[in-house]
Amino acid sequence: MLGLSASATRGDVMRMLHATNIFAPNTIAVPLNEKGNPTFRLDTLAPANGFAHENAHDAMADVEATIYMAKLIRDRSPTIWQNMIRHSSKQNAIQFMEENVVFASADTFFGRSFSWILTHCGSNPEYSAEIAAFDLSFSPEDYLDLSVDELVGVLSGKTKPIRIIRANSQPILMPVDLISEMINSADQPADEIQRRADQIQKNKDFQSRMGQALNERFGDEDKSPYVEKNIYDAFPPKSDEVIMSKFHIAGWPERLDLAKQLSDSRLRDLARRQIYFERPDLLSDDVREDLEKWLSNRLSTEDPETPWRTIPKALEEADDLLGSIDKEELVFMTSVREFISGLAKTK
Repeated sequence: MLGLSASATRGDVMRMLHATNIFAPNTIAVPLNEKGNPTFRLDTLAPANGFAHENAHDAMADVEATIYMAKLIRDRSPTIWQNMIRHSSKQNAIQFMEENVVFASADTFFGRSFSWILTHCGSNPEYSAEIAAFDLSFSPEDYLDLSVDELVGVLSGKTKPIRIIRANSQPILMPVDLISEMINSADQPADEIQRRADQIQKNKDFQSRMGQALNERFGDEDKSPYVEKNIYDAFPPKSDEVIMSKFHIAGWPERLDLAKQLSDSRLRDLARRQIYFERPDLLSDDVREDLEKWLSNRLSTEDPETPWRTIPKALEEADDLLGSIDKEELVFMTSVREFISGLAKTK
């Protein structure tokens, strides 16, 4: 990620580059890759805009190139710059969407840019950063009377009349005065866009159901058996936050006691693992044996759905590489495979 920090504000320069390319085209030069698609790779983007990027991927050179591109946006498109800096704050982004009846949002995926004319239509009551915004190219009449369950279905469907915006991810949001050209070229006239937005804003019951739908759309999914995938399911209780702070500054014997006090099972698991890797001698025989079995299974499982590289997966990849690499690399790759095989024998 390209980052920028100024005073008490921190922004993602890559997001700013995407916003500038979409809402202020031709402000910056965006090169094409070998497939003819726009590319925002720093080592090609910065030189295309006049930066002598001779040491691409060198840490200091990348920092200098990032600063160069940030200044380019600030100087050539100050309005885009100011909006993106403002929306690097979650609260500012939420406030913008609540106060602007009609606004635009955009994003870039694999070099392709997309933009929408939207209006705020609901907030997740359990996660304030998650906002629903209605795409005003659709007719509200088709959705205003849907139940919560039906709205959950809409959110998971291929057609996207409702966009989900995460206010804590520096969303690309632009006010009406910056998107007049976008509105003029829309399928619907400006007064119809405004009418649809007003219709959504007046229907508080729809907005409430929409918020519930945001909160419930993953309710029927089974939780992952892996703590790493559950860590963002919910915030830990305040009492655990205090214990976590103490845990990171305490000595290892005290950490063991603090880990037992954690009420969140996800945090207890992670704390026990850290103690196991650093001071296994502090753990009881039963706990240490359980964690040894966990680690062995984690590395040696042959379950293809496991979301990390296991020893069987690594061996399979090594075999594939051995069949396709040059002779010069063969000796090295053979030694890598032997090393992995040795790990398999110890687990």
